[in-house]
Amino acid sequence: GMATWKSFEEMEAWKGGGTPPATMDLDRLIADFTSGYYQFNPNAAVDNGLHEYDGRVPDYSSAGIRRYVSWLERMRKRAQAIDPGYLDNRQVLYQLQLETGIDSELFAINDMKVMENNAWYGYSGIDPNLYISRKYAPAAVRMQAYIGHVQAIPGAVRYIKQNLKPMPATYKHVWKGFASGLAEYLATAPLQTFAQVNDPAGQKKMQT
Repeated sequence: GMATWKSFEEMEAWKGGGTPPATMDLDRLIADFTSGYYQFNPNAAVDNGLHEYDGRVPDYSSAGIRRYVSWLERMRKRAQAIDPGYLDNRQVLYQLQLETGIDSELFAINDMKVMENNAWYGYSGIDPNLYISRKYAPAAVRMQAYIGHVQAIPGAVRYIKQNLKPMPATYKHVWKGFASGLAEYLATAPLQTFAQVNDPAGQKKMQT
């Protein structure tokens, strides 16, 4: 089949020995997907060392989830529109990996309904341990990121609970155990880790 040409200039450039349009499409898609994925999943960005996302948590509201699903579907259409016949073997693998990853995420949300059935799905998005355990920056910088993250936790938890279907009593007990454990952790670990930071206002925020 024919590739989807982004412009006449790109087609002419390819004829003259330039980069094939399908390759440019794939490169743009990978860049757009990576940027968008981190916007929707800032915890993943922070975990991968992109600390401009520090202090942020995913939007677990129903509107936020719909936006995420809609974006994933747009990314999937773009990936499928790229003709693999114009790609080399490595690029074909990237295309397949991207499509598989998107399909997996959509399956989890649309078919498995993890937001409704899995109380642990949002845990990785609200866990603040990285700011405490990973010394990627001076303690004062990490403390500010930690404070911003923790301040966003109550809203995120509220949305997580709103999304969940009624749980069996056993699951409720486990969830309460997690919540109380997190509260205990937040009341002790950060105070110890950031005790030497000379920031009275920040220290006070951590204790409220």
